Amino acid sequence: MIGLTRIAWLMLPLMIISFSGCGVFRSELPTKAAPLENMEVSRTRLAMPRDESERQALPLGVFTGVEPGDSRQTLEDQLTAPEGILVVRIVENSPAVGAGLQEGDILIEAAINEEAPVSLQWPSDWYRLEQTAPLDCSIHVLFDRAGRDGEADIKPVKRLAPPRRLNGDTFREEAKVGVVVRHASEVEAHSARLTRGEGCVIVGLARTSPWRRAGVVFGDIITHINGQPIKNPQALLAMINDLQKDDVISIGVFRDPTHMTLMSSVSKRQKQTSDFKIPLIYSYENSRGIKKTSVLLGLYRVRKTAVASRTTLLWFISFTTGDSTRLEEIK
Repeated sequence: MIGLTRIAWLMLPLMIISFSGCGVFRSELPTKAAPLENMEVSRTRLAMPRDESERQALPLGVFTGVEPGDSRQTLEDQLTAPEGILVVRIVENSPAVGAGLQEGDILIEAAINEEAPVSLQWPSDWYRLEQTAPLDCSIHVLFDRAGRDGEADIKPVKRLAPPRRLNGDTFREEAKVGVVVRHASEVEAHSARLTRGEGCVIVGLARTSPWRRAGVVFGDIITHINGQPIKNPQALLAMINDLQKDDVISIGVFRDPTHMTLMSSVSKRQKQTSDFKIPLIYSYENSRGIKKTSVLLGLYRVRKTAVASRTTLLWFISFTTGDSTRLEEIK
């Protein structure tokens, strides 16, 4: 009886460790890494380049007085391309004032002189219009004002100074291709034969990104996806959101001084299930990234994912290890 009592007291600490170390109260092992867990970011390219002197020397285009913005108002809308561009600001005494446009109007389409109208979705669509329109033209716009359609004719004038510099916001996509991108500066866009606001620069890549395997590198300017121009980083994310698993896409890339096209899948296929067993002695199973190993009817067991593992000894002593490090989110 004394021997059994001693054994019980010896086993008690092990049982406490087992219970507190996820023996009873443990949660399921995580199968997905924390956000940005395997993202590599180029800190030297994260900020917009200091190229103001080069920006001042770029072609000026015409001046309309319209400062465009994103018309999407909700988080759900952020996953799709917008319908129309929002008039964020009207410059005082500008051609836009003379045409009767107001802040809050949503510009739907525009036509230069008698040309066919083009739809407006992103601010860069308006910047391109100002960059390519001749000085003596008329820009006819269709707009929405509080649910009512309207039309206006803008007579642009000569631009005397460069527009205000665009902000270089940064965006992440972690579900399908694993990239961090920022707006291209006006100088970077011009070097890639794009207009103000178009294109985006790769500043981060997941280590397992299919785009990395396809040859995309830090500093590349993404110009097209499947032949569709990239109007800004948000447009790229909207395109990626619409892609299906295992789609193969073409990526238009400008890597100074060369334009190129790279082919890439969207996401990595799940591995096939595999297993190996020796009855009563050993078993191994690998299914959808979860690996399970058992020895001697579970006397020793290991359950492992890409980011964590749980080991069990003597059926009840259990401890969990894993990568709890999370990189700081990019602001």
